[in-house]
Amino acid sequence: MDRFLGLLLVAAFVLFGCTKQLDDISKWEVVATDPILAVGHGAFFGAEGKRIDPSPEFVIEAQRFYLKRLYLAANEKQRAAFDAVRRRIAGEAAENKAEQILLNAAYIHWLADATRPSDLAHLTSTNTALLTRYARLDGKQEKTEDQGAGSIRGSLLARLKEYGLLKFLSATTAGGVEYINECRMAGVPIPPDWGTPQWQSNGLLTVDFLGSTPQAEVFSFQTDAPRGVCMALPRSTGNTISLLGIICLGTQTSKSCYWDNQRNKQQFPIQKGTVVPLSDFAGGAELFMGSGGVCTDCHAGENPYVVHPGQPMDLPTIIPNWWTDPLVHPSWPQNAGPNSILPGIALAAGDRSCLQCHARPPGRRFPEVSTAIPFYCNIVLPNAIGKTMPSAGGNAGPFKKHIDALMAACKKPPSGEVVVNGATQTDPTGGRVDTGGDLSICTSGGDCPVGFCYWKTLHGPFWQTSPANLPLADPAHRGSFLRIYAEGGHWKWRAFSDPTGLPPNAPPGGTAECLAYNQIATVPNPQNCFANPFSVADPSGTLLSQSINATVAGSTANVLSGFIGNVAQANKTRILDTLRVWEDAGRVRLDHNHSGAPATQYPAGLLVGESWTNGCNAWTPVYAAKDVFTMSEVQLVPAAQSSNVRCYITGISGAWSSTRNNATVQPFAEIFKGSGNDIRLRVRPNEGGDRVGAYASCIRLN
Repeated sequence: MDRFLGLLLVAAFVLFGCTKQLDDISKWEVVATDPILAVGHGAFFGAEGKRIDPSPEFVIEAQRFYLKRLYLAANEKQRAAFDAVRRRIAGEAAENKAEQILLNAAYIHWLADATRPSDLAHLTSTNTALLTRYARLDGKQEKTEDQGAGSIRGSLLARLKEYGLLKFLSATTAGGVEYINECRMAGVPIPPDWGTPQWQSNGLLTVDFLGSTPQAEVFSFQTDAPRGVCMALPRSTGNTISLLGIICLGTQTSKSCYWDNQRNKQQFPIQKGTVVPLSDFAGGAELFMGSGGVCTDCHAGENPYVVHPGQPMDLPTIIPNWWTDPLVHPSWPQNAGPNSILPGIALAAGDRSCLQCHARPPGRRFPEVSTAIPFYCNIVLPNAIGKTMPSAGGNAGPFKKHIDALMAACKKPPSGEVVVNGATQTDPTGGRVDTGGDLSICTSGGDCPVGFCYWKTLHGPFWQTSPANLPLADPAHRGSFLRIYAEGGHWKWRAFSDPTGLPPNAPPGGTAECLAYNQIATVPNPQNCFANPFSVADPSGTLLSQSINATVAGSTANVLSGFIGNVAQANKTRILDTLRVWEDAGRVRLDHNHSGAPATQYPAGLLVGESWTNGCNAWTPVYAAKDVFTMSEVQLVPAAQSSNVRCYITGISGAWSSTRNNATVQPFAEIFKGSGNDIRLRVRPNEGGDRVGAYASCIRLN
């Protein structure tokens, strides 16, 4: 606590002693970890899911944490552009804490929009919630001496609007009537205007995990055409409703829609007894970056409601036909599930199963819990376990195995995948394609020791005609590449293709996934793991065979991650172009071999191959399959072992620069589940002079 107070004094000095000379954000002293775990319906939660009431000083220090994190994640050009914005408004010094909170919020959004962090939805929602805690922008805020924040000058608001720094507070076009029509077409009931007799009170909510207002009451609206239900949860103090979220579920289509009493991302008060049209509420994508939090971070599972047994929301009409699909902003959690962990856990005599209730039927299954839904994992789930479920009141012991499994999964990253330019094929184009994005968060150090990422499917073509000394970013560069790499504490992917002036060609792509070290069998301590990059290159077309020592201390898992230029072109009887990473007698090798006279229009060489060697101290990995090769199709893991492994591509060979049918058919390798539930590797084309091959390994999980 003394450390935090000391940092607040530093923040206060920056606030009231600022000058036009920009301070170096990268050197700021900030708290070590994110002070805000989650926000929702007016409530803020910090470490270990504890409710907090953030003071203005707390808000400023939290904002400084986010600013430094985003600034460190920005590249050189982004930092230069951001500093230019700061210089332009350096003369607009904050006169009080509310104005400093506003300036910080605008800066956070600018950096978040530029760097696009993987937790963009959570970060931007937290940013808006912190802003609107003390800084109202509707001209109604008066001096709040008891809170010590002050009010915001209209002249400052005008300047920030002039510079385009308040765009994140404007409504989007993906809500309103458009969203209502989308929900109606999806078979979701449309809620009536608030305050009309169609809303029926189900009673007070006596179990409230948030406690953001003295009173929470449950209202419902049910229909038969379309079949479904809407739930509203007004949270009020006296006669004023400060928070009012509405969730509607179409039980036949299993789609769900969301509304909240927000205008320009800020909650607006509603007096009891008044009618408020639905058009006054924000819905769908309008809720993105809003002060109400990330709805699907909390409302996850078979149905979209947080239900306590015997409470007013516990209705038989909230069970959809199948897993609920929320219609929300694409950056929000999309309700992954149902949960697949619990059915595989062996229970002994005396153990009790959560699946007695959380199964289908009755239809109340858990979501796939992970770090992607921190609110659900840190507030909803532990509170339910301890307070409202059969495990409460000292009865957790019989459920311990299932509880431990759920809480352990909550600490792991999601097992989802990213599909880049199609999993195995994509459409050709005649212009430049340069796309990229985040795969998962690593650490601020940038070496990504949390785990490693890999290609599960892969397709070409990989080619290059430009000389090796021409930078990839040069507008004159002609070629293609596909990479997984680490930058600014994130695993990232990038796909590039530019055939301008040449016949149209397809950008390369595939399916990328990530695996955390704490998911892998026999890893003794995930904190003592590491990932080191290696590369092999032929800039002249004359280095036809190379082997790079990619060995690191201890046993390792090796991933082929980057394919730049003409990495594999020829499939001849004697000379098989190959790029692979593999282990030979305890030595990890990154190898490439290629023909000096390939049968393509592309020159020999001009390639870069990239790999990662991943290791942990005192770790001996266990493989279900290792460096299995095929030029057609092969089984990697039999069905009996397929539920507890992760497989990835470790090498390619053959004519990966070639395409067929005017580039509409590209070479590919694919790891997939067979009809018998085994795991297989196949490649295409698997005949002719342009056939290809691939290598893959499968590592065992906990």
